[in-house]
Amino acid sequence: MKHLGFVLVTLLLSVDCVAQSDFCQTMNAAMRALPAGGVVDETSATGTQTCFSDPFANVNVPVTLLLGRITITSTESWTIPSNVLIRGASRTATVVSFQPTSPTNNFLLISGPNVDLGYFAVIGRDTGRFVAVNGVSNVHIHDLYVSGTSSPPTNGPMAGIYAVGNDIWIENNILSGNGPATSPPDLQSYDIVAWRNPSRIHIRNNQISNSNTGQSITCFNCQDSDAIGNQVDQNNRMPSPITGGGYGIMFYASTGITEAARIEHNHVTNTAGSGIYCATCSHTSIANNTVAHVAQQQSDDVEPVGCVSVNGFDHGSVTGNVCDGSVKDCFVIDTGGAGNNGVSGSVFSGNTAHFCGGNGFSLRSTVPLTNLVVTGNSVELVNGTNGYGFNIYLVSLVQSLILTNNIAIAPPGRSYNLGDRCLRCIVANNL
Repeated sequence: MKHLGFVLVTLLLSVDCVAQSDFCQTMNAAMRALPAGGVVDETSATGTQTCFSDPFANVNVPVTLLLGRITITSTESWTIPSNVLIRGASRTATVVSFQPTSPTNNFLLISGPNVDLGYFAVIGRDTGRFVAVNGVSNVHIHDLYVSGTSSPPTNGPMAGIYAVGNDIWIENNILSGNGPATSPPDLQSYDIVAWRNPSRIHIRNNQISNSNTGQSITCFNCQDSDAIGNQVDQNNRMPSPITGGGYGIMFYASTGITEAARIEHNHVTNTAGSGIYCATCSHTSIANNTVAHVAQQQSDDVEPVGCVSVNGFDHGSVTGNVCDGSVKDCFVIDTGGAGNNGVSGSVFSGNTAHFCGGNGFSLRSTVPLTNLVVTGNSVELVNGTNGYGFNIYLVSLVQSLILTNNIAIAPPGRSYNLGDRCLRCIVANNL
């Protein structure tokens, strides 16, 4: 009996030690033991591990951290310094779960340049941003699964992935279940957002679905940046009507101009607002996107709403896009809004519009639209009671428009509605 009692005490002590262990403290000690940096290989650690501290505290050397088939539950945020690579086994095998004791702004806060995060899942609760780039450069965020962002931060927007800085690559990630579970959702919540005048932001080949966010992908005041090859289901979680929000992909200049953006080869569906929205954009390409079942909630009284909507679009190109179903217009060209750079010298060609609730192409503005080429586009099945294949909206004025070689299959008398609002225009070879 004494022997059994001794064994019982030993087991209780063992369980207590495991409960109090801090895996992040173990990783931190290993990293700090490398005076010139190196590799910390934790792939032999498996199962569930718990963290009560930041594993990167006082780490100031280049480090590669390797993680295996493990679930790490952390109650503390991680502040990742410069020259760090974290590599998991895969985004299903390696899971990092953030369970803060109180709502927290950021979990993985990247505070230094030259950081690479890949091949693990980031999940949790009560967090404003799971991955946040804090004004640094040369960051690669890829092959992650990000889910569960739900708590509005005390500053800035809520997002699954948040980027401030330059030369940031966000690619091949899966994002799902982000945003506040409120009705209606917060319009200022995002799956992926680039914030505060970034440049060379590359948002590529990400998959987004089943979220509660107000917008899926947004780039604010971005220069020389792109959204390419993304698969976006915005989840249409907005109430009806809304005046702005529910976008699949948005490039928006709140100050200055969005310059040299590329929005190409994306598939966008099931949005409350416009599928793709570019506001105050210059020298920008919107090309070869497929946009379907969009504009289901947003009102177009104030902002242009459609599969592809541009609101201020100077010397840009909208080419080869397919619109398959919009509750409002399919393609909208507008110049409304304060500080807008107008629509001048842009080309709209080779686009296909199908099942438009409003107009196939709608030209609407508060200032003249000038020097436009609209050619080789096809519009079929305009379903709205007042819609046209190609329409110049009410008091809008268009100058020096070339409208040629387009096809409009619409009810009788509703193919082209240009009125007397097109000055010095060439209209030819349209069907």
